[in-house]
Amino acid sequence: MSTADAAAFVDPDRVVKKCAYRIVPLALLGFFLCFLDRTNIGMASLSMNKDIGLTPAMYGFGAGLFFWGYCLAEVPSNMLLARFGARIWIARIMVMWGVISLGMIWVREPHAYYVLRFLLGVAEAGFVPGIIYYFRGWFPLQYNNRMIGLFLVSNPLSSLIGNPISGLLLQLDGVWGIRGWQWMFMIESIPAIIFGIVIFLRLPDSPQTSNWLEPAERAWLVNTLEQERGARQGIQTGSIWGVLFNPRIWALSSIYLGLMIGMYGVTFFLPQIVNGFGLSTVAVGFLTGVPSLFGAIAMVWWSRHSDHTRERAWHTATGCIFTLVGLVLAAYAPTPALSVLGLTLTSMGTLAGMVTFWSMPNILVAGPLAAAAFGLINTIGSFGGVVGPAIMGFLRESTGDFRVGLLGLAACQIVGIGMTLYFRKEVNASKNSQPQPLEHSSTGDAVSGSTGGLA
Repeated sequence: MSTADAAAFVDPDRVVKKCAYRIVPLALLGFFLCFLDRTNIGMASLSMNKDIGLTPAMYGFGAGLFFWGYCLAEVPSNMLLARFGARIWIARIMVMWGVISLGMIWVREPHAYYVLRFLLGVAEAGFVPGIIYYFRGWFPLQYNNRMIGLFLVSNPLSSLIGNPISGLLLQLDGVWGIRGWQWMFMIESIPAIIFGIVIFLRLPDSPQTSNWLEPAERAWLVNTLEQERGARQGIQTGSIWGVLFNPRIWALSSIYLGLMIGMYGVTFFLPQIVNGFGLSTVAVGFLTGVPSLFGAIAMVWWSRHSDHTRERAWHTATGCIFTLVGLVLAAYAPTPALSVLGLTLTSMGTLAGMVTFWSMPNILVAGPLAAAAFGLINTIGSFGGVVGPAIMGFLRESTGDFRVGLLGLAACQIVGIGMTLYFRKEVNASKNSQPQPLEHSSTGDAVSGSTGGLA
């Protein structure tokens, strides 16, 4: 029996599991460290702002500068990843951001803070869209959404686990004459450098070069991915200018932009909001993990539900709706408990919506420069990291509380809801045009799209 004939009898679930076990844990841990080093500035702000002379507006501006660097370098970084391969490029990204994050321990005044936040954004650019584009070359559409969900669950886990750890590290204040926030940056930056080396040694580049897939399994996977690539009829990306100036890519990106405005507007100020309840630093670290815990659960469950139903647009729109409701509730909550409930709904909405959103460009974007398109989409969306903190910082300083800022973040969700529904028919119609899973088992029983047992 030829390899092509044997491929008709492989178990798709088994193939995808083998790939997932090799790839997803590396990507998940990498993003955990990425998001931790990106957002631990929120915990540091509890004491760092006073030490280096930052007002709320200056802090919000500096937090947003990360995303200026990130956005400027995102598309070039993703194009270089497509050229050099994920293993080399992701390793480079991690080592560079670890070194720059470590440099925060020497910040003594606002301008140094601004410069390092900008450079950290340049260093991290390309990591998230690069991994999502990389997954596109490993996991068929039937499985892709849950794999992205498992990858992106690192986002809330970094807050769920990282914020309490950061709160404890802040208690080292004064040890050996070093401030607590400096200890925090030091201890949380070094793992990124080490793990970047691990990525270089362990991350496989493509199914064609994998020696742990059997020939028939490799043939099935490559053939399935090639069929899906040919079936994409949506947004074509034939040239770099066609990518950068494609109005449909910008329209698609506005959905992600709204979600990111909500997420980052809350993330960078969440410790300060919770600190207003009159709690200790350690208690703030643990309580800020509550929204992340429920956000992580929502991400995994919602991505699996989306894959099971093969519906993407309504799942994304629902995430935007949850975000809007949560922000309004947090703004008008009469008690701290209801405020935390609103912030938890916000976390669930932004994180679950973020996962199912990425299935939309994965379905719609075609052409040889899809990597650049993914980079541009993430760039536009990530600009929410500039807008969200700036809205919160400016309105907090102007009004003396967070209510108006939270309402401003909520209003941004309306655009996301509208644009998701605009693409709904096109996205959901595509599920009928995708290649169906091949039959498998020695007796020729059909799998009928089964995904049972897959994490």
